Amino acid sequence: MEGIEGRLYRELDPPKHGEIGIFIPDEKGIPYYMLGLIVEDFSKVRKQMKTLVVPAGTYAVFTTANVDQTYNPNAFAEIIKATWEGVFIHFFDESSEFDYDFSKKDFEYYDERCHSEVDPIMEIWVPIKQKEKENA
Repeated sequence: MEGIEGRLYRELDPPKHGEIGIFIPDEKGIPYYMLGLIVEDFSKVRKQMKTLVVPAGTYAVFTTANVDQTYNPNAFAEIIKATWEGVFIHFFDESSEFDYDFSKKDFEYYDERCHSEVDPIMEIWVPIKQKEKENA
């Protein structure tokens, strides 16, 4: 991945460092994980590359806790999973004033803060909308 990532940064020359990780459906509707760079336009994208526009919306942003991967190389992946679980168990509980906005896509955002063995962090962006009030 490191060689591919470096090549993409050289070829696409994005305005800043940052990758998006997102699940999207293939032609059969089966979701797969796509990791890509954030670019301002698709002018430098080659035919073999896929593009995706993430629509603007209202998002709740969750930052993972710091972890030390020195002795556990899976620690970062584990804290990402735990953060996702926390979002859907705690943020969207019955008392929440927000619902998940299914008209948008959630995604993971990785920038320079995630590239170290000690204390890497990343963000999870979840589309939200105000919860509709129930009629009494």
